[in-house]
Amino acid sequence: MKTCWLKNDEAFAKKDANKPYIDYKINNLPSFLQEINILKAA
Repeated sequence: MKTCWLKNDEAFAKKDANKPYIDYKINNLPSFLQEINILKAA
């Protein structure tokens, strides 16, 4: 299992943004999901 962090400007979320258990940091969830789906199919 992998974890994905959706970058945002919320103060409460910023404190956990650099935790070691976060595998991916992204700006756009639909694009990320499409990209990993393409990679999985290859």
